[in-house]
Amino acid sequence: MLPYEKMILGLFKDGKFQPDVYQKLRKADKRVHRALVKALRTSRDPDIRETCAELLGERGLARAVPDLIEALDDESLFVRHDAMWAIESLCGFETAGLQFWLDTDFENPQELKGKVKAWWRLNRRFIENNVYLW
Repeated sequence: MLPYEKMILGLFKDGKFQPDVYQKLRKADKRVHRALVKALRTSRDPDIRETCAELLGERGLARAVPDLIEALDDESLFVRHDAMWAIESLCGFETAGLQFWLDTDFENPQELKGKVKAWWRLNRRFIENNVYLW
């Protein structure tokens, strides 16, 4: 197991959030990206998946958007919320701006994911070519 994977597993100890571990992951080098994506996609713990989505948004790299889109149909409402927040943040929207614009909500995760995927297909090039976002 890689060091970042161990850190991610240590985000919650005895059910309590560990802010020091969170800050280390937030400030880690770019190698942490792969570990965050892996945990977002595979962790059984919804708290870890939710925190990974949040961290991917805070790290400011729009290349995480495709992985965050995949999390929009997560069984956990909180994971879906944080994934959408991260996508909006990474793509320059205000919180709930993209969701409002697409006229969708979290109660229908398949519709949410489908609409965001379609939006991403149309706008990906613009965001990838924006040096401030990508």
